[in-house]
Amino acid sequence: PYTTLFRSSTCRGTLCAVPRLRWRGCGQGSRRSAMSDEEDEHDSVEDCDMPMPPPGARRHRNSVSAEAWQAAIEYFEPPKHPKTPEQMARIRQLISAKSFLFSSLDDKDLVVVIEAMSMKMAAPQECLVREGDEGHCVYCVDTGFLNVWKNVPDSPAVIVKVLTEGDIFGELSLLYNAPRAATVVAETDCILWELDRDTFSHLVKNAAQQKRRQHDNFLKNVPLLASLDDYERLQIADALEVRNEPAGTLIIRQGDSGDYFFLIQEGACEAQKVEGADVQTMHLGPSDYFGELALLNDAQRAANVTAMTDVKLLCLDRTTFQRLLGPLEEHMAQHAARYSAGS
Repeated sequence: PYTTLFRSSTCRGTLCAVPRLRWRGCGQGSRRSAMSDEEDEHDSVEDCDMPMPPPGARRHRNSVSAEAWQAAIEYFEPPKHPKTPEQMARIRQLISAKSFLFSSLDDKDLVVVIEAMSMKMAAPQECLVREGDEGHCVYCVDTGFLNVWKNVPDSPAVIVKVLTEGDIFGELSLLYNAPRAATVVAETDCILWELDRDTFSHLVKNAAQQKRRQHDNFLKNVPLLASLDDYERLQIADALEVRNEPAGTLIIRQGDSGDYFFLIQEGACEAQKVEGADVQTMHLGPSDYFGELALLNDAQRAANVTAMTDVKLLCLDRTTFQRLLGPLEEHMAQHAARYSAGS
């Protein structure tokens, strides 16, 4: 193994060593790793089983007292970095594209978070995040490509993911007060938006944890998910998107292609399957689900589903549905006859 030097902003413009990094499996100008594109869109940068730093390496503290941290942010006032309206709109689009973290913020807090972000320019070969370091910020990629390196014991490091527009990285270290779990190096010139730890913890982290608890408590009462363990259920809770629809909204249309799976958290819906003059109706309420048939069978929507009251829906896109609910496919297939059973 040998050591590669990178110019790192975290090292105040100096060259910092990243152990055992070799450009293996990634030719000149390569933009993608061997991992599938589908997995890349949903896997977190730090969601890897990363080895701990070697014995004798300098270690940062792994955790922070919750009480001390709460006291530190009690009177926190977030920074505000001036931005044009176009930049504000651009950042809002970026952080909403691929990450669940910011979806739990109300609009007022979202504006505060966007205003607190500062622009960072990264040059090729610049190390933004280094494995084992303590996390001080979260990054959102605006433009450019960055490689995520994973150190494997007794082997050269390999690229496990390539980050591009809209990707978020560095969040898990701040969410769980843990050391950085991966090394991230810019491959090209990049524009990033950086959010400091204090703002993230005060606004984003608290909102994300509250959202996770609410979703987890709801999912515990969904019969479909009864066989899942806590970890599997929390993965779903983190991935859920919230959608509010007023009464009378046609949520899915029979014959359309399907891209989402829905759980009803609040309110009531009606499913109608039309076959000639025959119309079969089914009433759906909290903890019921729909939209799974099109995703299970890669088929068109099997029924119309309309909101009978104002409804709050929890949604999973096709890729996340297949990744997280794959073990429940047989159970859902057994219940597919409910659309023809009526009510």
